[in-house]
Amino acid sequence: MVAYVVTPRHEGPEVDRMMVETDAEALFKAGEKWLGTDEKTFIRIFSERSKAHLATVKSAYRSLYGKPLAKVVKKKTSGNFKFALLTILRCAVNPGKYFAKALHKAMKGLGTDETTLSRLIVTRAEIDMQDIKAEYFKKYGETLHGAVHSATFGVEGEFLLTLLGPKY
Repeated sequence: MVAYVVTPRHEGPEVDRMMVETDAEALFKAGEKWLGTDEKTFIRIFSERSKAHLATVKSAYRSLYGKPLAKVVKKKTSGNFKFALLTILRCAVNPGKYFAKALHKAMKGLGTDETTLSRLIVTRAEIDMQDIKAEYFKKYGETLHGAVHSATFGVEGEFLLTLLGPKY
């Protein structure tokens, strides 16, 4: 995870198709092809490549090897390493969907995880909140604004609702 945070990477939409195939093949060799797992290859590719590149690698992997890359990660890795790789992959493919799910998890059940809820809303408010709100409504059939309103109260609740923007 440290490698992901400290490694600079270009985050533009451009993708080098040759590098995508090379990375898909490297991930296959590092995971499914052998009995063990070459974690360094997973770390290098997942930390050095852009979101657009990783999303394309995910598609290429399935096309080339007939299996979803996420399934391979689940099978060949474990613990926090597996969680980190899956999170990076999910955010690369559809960050709005990933964060909608994380917000729902913070509010479901008895009691709201206010720290997680606040952190997610504050950090995503100016980045992709409209996408998150759309994904939330699509997945859960209610507005994110309504869910946050039901799960919070007081000044903190009002602050989070303000950060969410319009009610739709």
